[in-house]
Parts: sequence; C-alpha cells; structure tokens
Amino acid sequence: MPVYVSERTETKISIMRKISTLIMSSMFMGFFMLSFVTSKAQVLEAPDASQESKSYQKIGLTDLAVWYHSPQVNERDLWGSLVPYDQIWRAGANENTVFYCSSDIMVEGKKLPAGKYGLHAIPGEDTWTIIFSSNHNSWGSYSYNKEEDVLRVDVTPKAIAHTEWLNYSFTDRSSSHTTLELQWGELAVPLSIDVDVVELTYAHMKDEIRGIYGFSWQGHNQIANYCLQNDVHLNDGLYHANASLGYGRNFNNLMTNAGLERKLGNDEKAKELEKEAMGMANEQQLNLYGYQLMGRGDVDGAMEVFKKNAKDHPDSWNCWDSLAECYLNMGDEKNALKYYRKAKSMAPEGQQSRIDGIISNI
Repeated sequence: MPVYVSERTETKISIMRKISTLIMSSMFMGFFMLSFVTSKAQVLEAPDASQESKSYQKIGLTDLAVWYHSPQVNERDLWGSLVPYDQIWRAGANENTVFYCSSDIMVEGKKLPAGKYGLHAIPGEDTWTIIFSSNHNSWGSYSYNKEEDVLRVDVTPKAIAHTEWLNYSFTDRSSSHTTLELQWGELAVPLSIDVDVVELTYAHMKDEIRGIYGFSWQGHNQIANYCLQNDVHLNDGLYHANASLGYGRNFNNLMTNAGLERKLGNDEKAKELEKEAMGMANEQQLNLYGYQLMGRGDVDGAMEVFKKNAKDHPDSWNCWDSLAECYLNMGDEKNALKYYRKAKSMAPEGQQSRIDGIISNI
C-alpha cells in the first residue's frame, strides 16, 4: 500500500535536496580552486640559486657545448667537504650537466662519438675521473648508472685564482684543439679536446659536393684545393680537379690541378698545366703565383713570373715592387734597389714610406 505524502512535505523534501546539492557543489568548487591555486603555485618561475649557464665553442666545423647550473662558493669549504672525494658528483648543480659534440672528437686521447652526454665527475685529491654518460636527462648524479658510461678519462686538477661561481670555459684554443675547464673556488679541472678538422672538413665537403655544388667548377676546385693544401686524399683531389676542368678551364682550377699532379710526382704534366694557366692569368693572379713559387723555394721560377708580370703590366707599381723583392731574396741588391726606386716613383703615398724603409736597409 503506497505511503501518502502531503504536498507540504514534498515541498520540504525538494528544498532540502536543493540545499544539499548547493552545499556539495560549493565544497567541490572550493576543493577544486584550492587544488588549482596550489598546483599553479608550484610551477611559477623564480630564479635558481645556482644560475643556468651555457658555454659554446666551434672548432673547425664541430660544435662543442656544455649546459650546466652554476653554484656559488658562498664561503663554503668545497673539495673533500661540500663535494666529497671519491664519490660521484654531478659536476654542477641541479639536473645533469650536459656535454654536446656535433662530431666525433678525442677527449684526453680517447674517442668520444658525436652526441649529447650527461657529464659526471669523481673528484680526488690528486686525480679526477670525468665520466660521459649516455643518460643526460637525470637529476644530478642520484640515478647515475655505471653501465651507461660511454667514456671515462682521468685528469689532473690545478690551482687557479678564486672563481666564485662554478664555470665551464673553453681555453687554450687552436684550429684543431681546445681545453674544457671546470673552474670553481681555487681549482680548475682541465679536459683536453682534439678535433680531426682536416678529415671532418674533407668528409663534409664530400657530402656537400653530392648536391648542387657538384655542378660547378668552383665546388670541385674547392675540395681539390683543400686536398692539395692539406696534403690528404691526393688522388681523390685530382679526380675533383679534373671534374672542375670539365666545367671550364681557368687559372684557378688549372693551378690546382697542376699542384696535385706535382705532388703525385707528375712534374711534366704539372708544367703543361701551369703554362696553360699562365696564359690566362691577370696581374693579381700572376703576382700571387710568383709568391707561391718563392714560398716553395723556386726563386728562379718566381723571377720568371715576376718579370713577365712587369712586362705585361708596366704601369703597375706593385709588379715592380714584387720584382724588386724577388731580386732581394736572390741577394742581388743592385737590381733590388733599381726596381724598388722604380716602384716608389709610381706608388701611392701610403706605400712610398714602406718602400723607403726597405731601401734604407739595403
């Protein structure tokens, strides 16, 4: 039998349900807003105590970089205390210190393949071990795994002037070498890096020549001349020199071809090519060729070129100046003075004082 409920009672029940729903909704919204504010407060950006830093260096065509966070000494005792000896250390602060090389390099004489690495260290009183790990996404060294090592090298630290903020710096640079130094407090940890610039550049050119640059005399001549100047891959250089001639013969690619033929022992062929090139040369090209001959000790050949240039361009003070220099290198001071004076009589004012200085010392 159904229970009878009055209209008044139904109205009260309806009102109570609405109130209950509003209370539950308000509690949910309050909880949601509290969670939202709390979560947003956790991701607002603020300065790191250990500032984020990056060091970059290009050696040849190779990019080298280190990303790290830089802690401050702040009057703390560092080595053997804040940074314990004989324990793995992140070599910086916060997440992994990261080292990057765009091509294969040599670190302390050992090969490190191109890639991005987590950089760790094991400091010691006399020797440090530097570790390159395949894992570079971790927080510090807390999850370091020795099985992920790609390379370990031992290095010797050295004393330096005080460095308040930890710093990575590329020092001692040359065309194919640099030293990466970790510097903090009164200590620097040097890491020797060598790059095979010649081979890497040659390989890069070989790749480029397969593209649009392979359809011009300039591209083939450039790689051929690179082989010539660096005395590498001479036969391949000659192949590209001949390919360059196929797009048109000119002074530059003829001389490159001649240089390669000479290095490969084909002197007669080299002379034929040089003779052909001489017939195409302008004043500047002949002058440069004369100095190249002097540079390799062929003073007689240089004299022949400088005489031809002066004959072909009698109004050029520079031709007479170069001819005089060649005579001076041969020890013929009389002719050197003669042609230096001739050059001075035609030279611009800025060159006359230089020639006067040479004359006064003869």
